[in-house]
Amino acid sequence: MSWSDRRGVLLALAALPLAGGCGFSPALGRGRSAAALRGRIRAQDPTDSAGFELVARLEERLGAPGPDAFELSYALSLREQTLARVRGIGESRGQVAGTLRYQIRKPGAAGVLQSGTLRNFAGYSRTSTPLANRAAQEDARRRLMRMLADDLVAELILTASDWSAA
Repeated sequence: MSWSDRRGVLLALAALPLAGGCGFSPALGRGRSAAALRGRIRAQDPTDSAGFELVARLEERLGAPGPDAFELSYALSLREQTLARVRGIGESRGQVAGTLRYQIRKPGAAGVLQSGTLRNFAGYSRTSTPLANRAAQEDARRRLMRMLADDLVAELILTASDWSAA
């Protein structure tokens, strides 16, 4: 066996203890407290494209809601900002900032189990072409909705054990 073959074998043997993993497991995995969220969150019906993107991402992450799902009501506010201007050219960078206010309720109940406010933003480049600007802006809005949905899922995972048994 040549030295380079031995080195590969030694590296494989050294990595063997790491193969057992770091002790982390998916929060939404079977047997985890956050697994109670899968299929248990029903978002209010979206009224615009931003809400549609948000709800689609929530269902992608948490699954389609079942009949006894907790009710999620939300309010979105988006704000466009100019980040940079170039003399003689105009605006070169834009940003879409978003705020998501939400409340979780038990099905048919009036009391709020959890509420909160999440904020995030997505930037984009502007060009001299209106069509390219519009496409970049819409892409930034889609990314922002995905980020806000992911932030909400992370927050729900952290607090699911507090109210999911309620």
